Parts: sequence; C-alpha cells; structure tokens
Amino acid sequence: MSRTLSFDLAGTQFKARVQKVDRKKVYGRVDRMVVDAEGRPCYAGSLSADGMHLFGKGCFETGYLDGDGHWLERNRLRAVDETGLPLEKQPSSFRQLIQLNRIVTIDTYLQYTVKAVYQLEVPAEMTVQIGAADGFYSFPYNYTASYHPDQGFLIAGGAHVFLVVGEESGYRYIEPDQVDTPEEIGEEDNDELDFGMF
Repeated sequence: MSRTLSFDLAGTQFKARVQKVDRKKVYGRVDRMVVDAEGRPCYAGSLSADGMHLFGKGCFETGYLDGDGHWLERNRLRAVDETGLPLEKQPSSFRQLIQLNRIVTIDTYLQYTVKAVYQLEVPAEMTVQIGAADGFYSFPYNYTASYHPDQGFLIAGGAHVFLVVGEESGYRYIEPDQVDTPEEIGEEDNDELDFGMF
C-alpha cells in the first residue's frame, strides 16, 4: 500500500500518494536460486581463517565496541556531530507537513547522488505549479526518522511529478576554464634532461 506525503506550496496544502519507481517495476526481475541434488535451497557461507568452521546465513550480527575493544549496548550509543554535540533525530517526512519554499538550480541538483525515485499522484494544478518553477523544489527528506535526512527534489515531467531522493556527493563540478593550476615553483626549471651527460 502506497504512503502519502503532505505538502504546503505557497499556502495551498495538498497530499500526494507515493509510488516507488525501481528497475523491477520497469524491467521486471528474475530470481535465481541454487539448489542441491534434493532440491533444497543453498546459501553462501564463509569459511573461518583456520578452515575449521563454516558460517552459514545469519551467523554474523552487527556489534559495537568502544576504543578499548569493550562491548557496547546499542542503547548507550549517541549520535553526535563533528564537534561532539548531540544530534537531534528528525521525524519521518510522512509524519509532518512539508513546506515547499526552497527552489534550487539544476547545478545544485547535480551535486547529489540519486538513492531513490518516486512517482507522486499530485493534483493537476499543483503539477503545473511545480513544473513552472525556475528550478526544482527541494526539502529535507526522511523515509523514517533519522539523524541525517536525505534531500528531496520535486521534478515535473509532462503530466507527472517525481520525487528524487539523493545524498550530497561531495564532488565539485567545474568547467574546463576553471581548472586549478599549481603555482610555478621558481622562475626556471633547470632539471631538463641533458643527453650530453651520458
């Protein structure tokens, strides 16, 4: 069952049903299962370094250790920023009204790596208004509550509106004439190869 996001665009509130767009729905999918001679499913396993133990599916779980190698319980962990200050958990986008008051350029959009794409069922008048923006409406997006929201972008294409969810790539895009050149070292470089030395 699809979920619903609530938006506020210039004082007009509307709801949009969300339908994920993925490769399986576009191209279909094929599942391959390896079975033994009796038709029982096989799973990948891991062999220990000494070759004495075989670890099957579900044998490894996530654990937490402190700097001294002592076990930490999950409820003792706290999320902090780079300076050590505690981070506040942000609620799911499905549990709040999303204000559409920020428009970004395509250059800003291209600085993000796409994680997911959703098609939204949006009222026709809102589709027109979103498509008429000089850029893309952008907002922090959380599928579930988290400390680090992704970024959501609303992109209109024809009669449809898509929500593109991305995370900042960290790359800086530049044009050919903006390439940084290293400063010259000294006025002359006298380390040219002299064939007379041989």
